[in-house]
Amino acid sequence: MHTKLKILFPDWKNFGVDDIKDAFEKMGHEVIIYKTEPKNYRIDPRFKSELKKYIRANEITLMFTSNYFPVVADACHEVNIPYISWCYDSPLVLTFSKTVFYPTNFIFIFDSKMVADLQNLGVKHDNFSVVPFLYFTKLKLKL
Repeated sequence: MHTKLKILFPDWKNFGVDDIKDAFEKMGHEVIIYKTEPKNYRIDPRFKSELKKYIRANEITLMFTSNYFPVVADACHEVNIPYISWCYDSPLVLTFSKTVFYPTNFIFIFDSKMVADLQNLGVKHDNFSVVPFLYFTKLKLKL
């Protein structure tokens, strides 16, 4: 038996939202689509404050995004919930941020060169890995 998660999934013109939401729900988790978008994906104090309030008020237990967003990583780190980011853009310049070092992050990137570049910059934690596109469809995270 696993714990049912309450997953917040921002939808900012992402690919595969319905399929990803459906996969999480088939695993027994609740998914809430979040439409509010930051003005700046790196730093947006107002958005971050509102997101943290939403997470707390709705008892969110996990954040999931398609691609990586530093402002989301900041909010998740500050409220201490896991942030799973599946990155399908490359290069994804938003990953070149001090926020990738947060232990609350679980970042999956399909581009092994990008992973190597980030590791060369010092990203060494276990929450960062290469996941090929085809593999992701079979990935079963123990959430």
